[in-house]
Amino acid sequence: MNILIPYSELKKHISTSIPASEFARCLTLSGPSVEHVVRSKDGDEVFDIEITSNRIDTASVVGIAQEAMAILPRFNHEVSWIKNIMHDYAKSQLGEQSLLNIEIADEGIVNRLIAVVCDIDATKTTPTEIKSTLEKAGMRSINPAVDISNYIRLVLGQPVHMFDYDTIPGGAMVIRLSKKDEKIQVLDGKHY
Repeated sequence: MNILIPYSELKKHISTSIPASEFARCLTLSGPSVEHVVRSKDGDEVFDIEITSNRIDTASVVGIAQEAMAILPRFNHEVSWIKNIMHDYAKSQLGEQSLLNIEIADEGIVNRLIAVVCDIDATKTTPTEIKSTLEKAGMRSINPAVDISNYIRLVLGQPVHMFDYDTIPGGAMVIRLSKKDEKIQVLDGKHY
């Protein structure tokens, strides 16, 4: 599996003065293989990185940044965190307030669940910076909700599932196993 990571997106998380070609060389010699470095329309360098099945932890911007933090000093290159997203955003901005009640009906089916309620204005467009980053990573902009979920997956390596809050009865999400002969309708209208 290969992923595309813009150097500008990495540099939001780590600080280093080395050119993209040297960054790619060091990573390839000691970690994930950078197969190509291509220049985007806006002049950014984009890494085409092979991710092996045993290193899925590197399949994101933060994953590659963590690798760089371990690898670059071995080649006598300075590197430091600008922001470690895994720590900086771990605390809720809402405190105890919760707009979504979560009930795990069948114990043992989920170890951890994180939910965030966002008010996304469907009449607005995705910010240009996020659209550009997604494009450089090989994704097209669709709408703000989809773009946000794709951006989170790119940066954190965590797939995100989006739900329309207004369709969740009583603002309570129930996590459970399916029931015998239960049917669901998916986004394309098909029933399973």
